[in-house]
Amino acid sequence: MEEQMTMRLEGVSASEWDWVRRLIADVQEQERHEHLVALWAQWRIAVRFFRQAEFILMRQKQPGAVDFKFHRACLTGLISIGEFLLLHIAESGDREELSRLGFSGENAEAALATLRSNWDEWHGESSPDRIRSIQQKLLELNGEAQAH
Repeated sequence: MEEQMTMRLEGVSASEWDWVRRLIADVQEQERHEHLVALWAQWRIAVRFFRQAEFILMRQKQPGAVDFKFHRACLTGLISIGEFLLLHIAESGDREELSRLGFSGENAEAALATLRSNWDEWHGESSPDRIRSIQQKLLELNGEAQAH
């Protein structure tokens, strides 16, 4: 039996199996794209939960020193993960396929820009008076938005 199998395999050329190799490579690439898009979706959910916690813990109450440390750590982590995802997505080189799966490069860049701006607002080199002024404006805008 083993002899028969060996004889059949000896007669098969690599080119006859090339279509299988290409099919496997295509499936792997599709899975990689789907994985990137899934990671992107998870990151967006994490950002949304962060925003909810930020609103409750940093805007609706008077945050303490520990709140500021956790806020900075979470915000820094989200920015870092988002940057790495964008790098991996850029390396994939297939924006059209990723777009078909629901990824938008413009939305990704905008989300990161907002997080960076948020980091600057809370933890940047601005003076405490400037930070309080920005926070007050955001609270006022939030109050106006809830009134409508």
